Amino acid sequence: NPVVDEEPVMRWGALWRQRQRWAEGGLQRFLDYWPALFSDRLSGRQQLDLIVFFLLQYGLPLATVGDVFGMIWWRQWPLLWPLSVSTLSLSALALWRSGRRHSEGPELPEATGWNLLVANTYLIHWFLVIPWVAVRMALRPKRLVWAKTVHAGLSVSS
Repeated sequence: NPVVDEEPVMRWGALWRQRQRWAEGGLQRFLDYWPALFSDRLSGRQQLDLIVFFLLQYGLPLATVGDVFGMIWWRQWPLLWPLSVSTLSLSALALWRSGRRHSEGPELPEATGWNLLVANTYLIHWFLVIPWVAVRMALRPKRLVWAKTVHAGLSVSS
């Protein structure tokens, strides 16, 4: 298993574009292969795994946006907060456990409370990206944009 080197993007706009591409690609993959999820080619356990992943990765952020609008409109507590809190808590637990294990790749940061808070805050950005991309895909025709994302250590000449 070779170590994969990733170069971080350098600007917020580049990060936003990168995450939109990732979200659009992931959502398009589910839309393209959705019929295969319910075929005999996958076991029940595999189908359940993919459905839960889809619901947490795409369904929960979309439902949360609707929940926030409902909270504002009706001035009451959001309905999905227990699911959101438990999802983020399980993410923090997984990050904490992985931070305590030996890594074959680069050394992982220590699993301190601060690092877990920063990592979970980072995960919350998907609650903005996924709904934006889903609405854009539903309302606008696909447009191909070929733009090089500038990463650390990578120089781009025009």
